[in-house]
Amino acid sequence: MQDLLGLLVPSEIPPRSALSGALGAASGAVREAHPASLVVIDASWRPRTFAVPNLQRLSDAAGHDIGPVDVELADLLHETAIGYGLPSTREGAALSAGAAAALHALMPQGGLPALLLGVPTASPALLHEFGQALRQSVHELGRRIVAVAVGALARDLQAQHGGGENPAVGRFGAEVLDRLRSGSAEQIFEIDGALWIQARPETELGHLSLLLGYTTPDAQVEILGSGEAPGVFSALLAFRAPQSLPPLGQGPWADTQHPTPQG
Repeated sequence: MQDLLGLLVPSEIPPRSALSGALGAASGAVREAHPASLVVIDASWRPRTFAVPNLQRLSDAAGHDIGPVDVELADLLHETAIGYGLPSTREGAALSAGAAAALHALMPQGGLPALLLGVPTASPALLHEFGQALRQSVHELGRRIVAVAVGALARDLQAQHGGGENPAVGRFGAEVLDRLRSGSAEQIFEIDGALWIQARPETELGHLSLLLGYTTPDAQVEILGSGEAPGVFSALLAFRAPQSLPPLGQGPWADTQHPTPQG
């Protein structure tokens, strides 16, 4: 079996749902990978720039202790990101309730060091580059690290909280999965701009961009489960190492432009 490099995990998983069942498979994959630590890309943390925590311990918003921070990886990632020419800061942040629940479900025994990363507003190319900086740092440390991005694929807050329907959410989610399934991750950001705007992708898919930068767009993607609720389309995805990794600093998204509303 190819090495597990990353997971995309929803921040809300209804009990007794297809996603709930898929969570067991994801937890098993993490255990089989035997990672030295986890990197948590929390879509709920929206720093202004690429932020690496300067904390010794990770806690949730309620102040509950989650576990130790991988300080060595945090220090190296900060230095590597600056070396890549990316604005990187050191600041503290708590794990969101959804990310804390996902982390507990994946590793119920806890104990693994973790590193929390936020998702700034940036182009897919820049987020991809920060993911590459993470990969460079992990490579230099010589550790087995699994990155876990926590968030949905599309989230229309008005439909979600009003219990309404937004047909674009489901169409968009299905389109993203089709492109990942066919090995065309770099084409996600070529989805029709009108559909993109209507579906309201979670963090403009920033968490997925960062994850793909780390695992590479050539990663083998396994769709463990997906589900739709009013205003939300979520998927649980496993990213495994491709047959060969592209050189660091290169990739298919160098000239990718994010579909942005014109106003």
